[in-house]
Amino acid sequence: MSNKTALAFMAHPDDAEFACGGVLILLSRLGYTIHIATVTPGDCGTMTHTPHDIASIRTNEARKAAALINATYHCLDERDGFVVYDQPALHKSIDLFRQIAPSLVLTHPLKDYMMDHEMTAALARAASFLYGAPNASPFRRLPQSAPPHSSTSPPSPNSNPKCSPATPRNVNGSAPTTAWTNISNR
Repeated sequence: MSNKTALAFMAHPDDAEFACGGVLILLSRLGYTIHIATVTPGDCGTMTHTPHDIASIRTNEARKAAALINATYHCLDERDGFVVYDQPALHKSIDLFRQIAPSLVLTHPLKDYMMDHEMTAALARAASFLYGAPNASPFRRLPQSAPPHSSTSPPSPNSNPKCSPATPRNVNGSAPTTAWTNISNR
């Protein structure tokens, strides 16, 4: 694979650290360029600070955490607790994917305990598919752009003729009970 770019596309600051931090560290060590994006700045994540103050604190923490593994942090700046699958959020997602051209996307499961996580997974799924469409974004499509592998759904063997489907395995080497594995089961 010539394009080794991984994107953790999450709802809130600290979601990547909890859900897939170890995987991101491993991918970084394997030579991947790492991007961590959150749809929100985490502006509802407190009982004591203003939305602006906590968003500033949490995005600064996210930048510092990303820097520890030489990753780049991005925030789409949607409101915490109010993430929806709509045209503005989808356009922001597609534009980010267009600028990064990820070959691997890690995100929340499509079914989760929190609606922000589900909507983020839906945005990631749609952006993974649409960002390569010529008219989907005003940003130039990078030469290495191709539909990325995504952790939210099983890969289609016909999606990329250069790739063969992987055989999923659990950490102990046994076959999983499903054809794909969610990265977050909190």
